[in-house]
Amino acid sequence: MSSVYLLSRSFAQLDWQNWLLEKVEWDEKEWIPRQACIEVFVREGLLPFLRENGYFCKCAEQDVGQFLARYMFFGRIRHAVRNVDFTEEEYDYYYFHLNDAKWADFWNSWSLWPDLQGEHPRIREGIRYCIWTLLDMESSSAFDRLETANSDSEEEDGGGAGQRRSGDPYLTDAAAGYFSYP
Repeated sequence: MSSVYLLSRSFAQLDWQNWLLEKVEWDEKEWIPRQACIEVFVREGLLPFLRENGYFCKCAEQDVGQFLARYMFFGRIRHAVRNVDFTEEEYDYYYFHLNDAKWADFWNSWSLWPDLQGEHPRIREGIRYCIWTLLDMESSSAFDRLETANSDSEEEDGGGAGQRRSGDPYLTDAAAGYFSYP
């Protein structure tokens, strides 16, 4: 490796560490390191909010904080997506169930430091998506409601009870013969 690469990498590492250790105003009362803000935000705000709504993450609390910090610093997701076997319907349901109003209520309570305040909608929306990539859909009871609704509609349509729809809904309907003409 060239020394220029190593030097630029060490500056990036220094910037990352400085950013984490930078003291920011917390709840208009005190100045604490950003890293501490993120830890409290995840432990006392975000994870309880997700649990209240029936969602659980596939990774440890510390990992959630680290992944969110990386997103906030780098502006993009830099971790392996945990829920790779999702359907488009599950993705839509996540955004429907944890809708803008629920997130707005959450942000009203948890915009305690400048990075999360109203003038940073990109970070807020990025956190929402980042959490989506970390969800454990098997353990999240919120998705059980979606599966129940799907099995009810499949029974009405003549499909098997309890079967989970996956993939492209158009292809599923085509395979069921809905677009066949006599």
